[in-house]
Amino acid sequence: MNHQIRAREVRVIGPEGDQLGVMPLHEALKMVE
Repeated sequence: MNHQIRAREVRVIGPEGDQLGVMPLHEALKMVE
């Protein structure tokens, strides 16, 4: 599903529901690997 995201920046929510902020998509995808 992550390959379908087209936005340049995304809001990242942590596993506990805490907001990690808005960041470039490539950085957010690195976090989930």
